[in-house]
Amino acid sequence: MPVLLVLMVFMGGVMLFDRVGATGTFRTANLQVDDDSVLNGGVSVNTNGQAITISTFFGSNADGQNFWIGGGGLNSHGDLGNTNEGSQNVALGNVAGRDVTTGFDSVYIGGAAGRGVTSGGDNTCVGRSCLQGDGVNPVTGHHNTALGVNTMGAAATTAEDCVAVGLDSLQFITTGFQNTCVGYECGAKINTGFSNAIMGAHAFENATSAHDNTSVGLNSLRDCTICDHMIVLGRGAAGGITTGESDTLIGAASGFPAALTSWIIFSDGDGNISQTMDGHSVLSFGRADSATFQTAHLMQLSPRLATSVNHGSLVATSTDFAGTIAGIGATSVVLTFTGPGGSGFGTTSQCVVTPIGGTPQLITVTNSATAPTFSCFAATTGAAANCVDLNYHCVGVQ
Repeated sequence: MPVLLVLMVFMGGVMLFDRVGATGTFRTANLQVDDDSVLNGGVSVNTNGQAITISTFFGSNADGQNFWIGGGGLNSHGDLGNTNEGSQNVALGNVAGRDVTTGFDSVYIGGAAGRGVTSGGDNTCVGRSCLQGDGVNPVTGHHNTALGVNTMGAAATTAEDCVAVGLDSLQFITTGFQNTCVGYECGAKINTGFSNAIMGAHAFENATSAHDNTSVGLNSLRDCTICDHMIVLGRGAAGGITTGESDTLIGAASGFPAALTSWIIFSDGDGNISQTMDGHSVLSFGRADSATFQTAHLMQLSPRLATSVNHGSLVATSTDFAGTIAGIGATSVVLTFTGPGGSGFGTTSQCVVTPIGGTPQLITVTNSATAPTFSCFAATTGAAANCVDLNYHCVGVQ
């Protein structure tokens, strides 16, 4: 006949009940402990061959106030002079908190949850195998919150101040610190990386030692293995980048070159790039290809004191291009570009230049297939003068 065992803990006493039949009434079983009784070693209940160990075990050098269900805590011994250690722990699950020695103020819920933790404190771990360790090295990190199956599962040594939410999130963290990952397999391969804030399923999934990154969005920065100081926002954003440094990418654009450094790129929800700024602070407007940043009718602004400005590469179908040059600070400026097919226009380029602002100026153009030169003169005297900000429009002649 099926028997259901129910353990009730109340006012210092323990009573064990069973139920006869599937719908029968409860009756008191063989175990009854009153307020004056003492159980050494806890309570072991065997139901259908499965032992459940319940104890409040703590060592002679600890304050105690632990509660272990599932066999954990039997190694807890505390520390002479620091009796708070080895105390104030709660573990629920088969071998949850099994290796705790001087660990304190922690909660481990789930099969093997916190199994490898020895001296770590102020940890919260909910989910099978969270914070379980690698089975060889003790887990000693503090101030970790791991919610989900296998979250911070490796946690082999000193990982601390981390938050992992979602199946396999921060699964292989070892010595990394101050990481926050929310989402399925988010930051799953980070081991020594630190100071990362990641949100989204598979986001930052392949990075290992990366640091100081912010990535939000499903699959964002998923391909990156060595990336630092990146800011990425958008579904699948920064796809294709494996090595990145100090880039900011906002929008759903992907398919970037494998290595990218010091770019700021904006794209829409469909991944179409609208604005870019390279590491030399050249700002470009216009729809571009994420792999080459090639575009037709691209406008660039340079805040530098420019004597030479690179317009960039033109797509194969381009016949003309336009833009703006600001802050020239010289009497002439050379405009370079790469024409269709990777070279200049076949014969030359014919450019028209218009000064911006209220200062009259005469600007002459020396046309070229790849590098026209704009020379500036005062309109009243004809003497050479620093160029004012100007617009240009060039037409290629094949």
